[in-house]
Amino acid sequence: MIADNVMKIDEFPDAVYYRVACSCGDPDCDITLELEYDEEFNDVALHVYETLSWNVYWGDGNWFTRFWRRLTGAWEMLSAGKVKVSGDLLFQNKLHIESLIDALQEGILKLEKKPC
Repeated sequence: MIADNVMKIDEFPDAVYYRVACSCGDPDCDITLELEYDEEFNDVALHVYETLSWNVYWGDGNWFTRFWRRLTGAWEMLSAGKVKVSGDLLFQNKLHIESLIDALQEGILKLEKKPC
């Protein structure tokens, strides 16, 4: 049974969506999982979505350090056309991990029962 920090968001005939909460408690760290039935290949695909952002206030630093980070980030965006960011999702305990596994198994079973 899905329980710990994994919630079903929506369900369609060919897709199931789950929200997986990070154990840190910050909703900005959460991810969305989409299990989708692909009729062309007669298979199930898993999509993982996460919204990433860049924060100049991360870490320690005075106003000059934060200003410098903004300036270098803006320059990187202007010159390279992108700013690299990374994100992570923390699974703090066994129940959280098992809930994710249960959600994936439930979604796959639902999509396998889909009439062709």
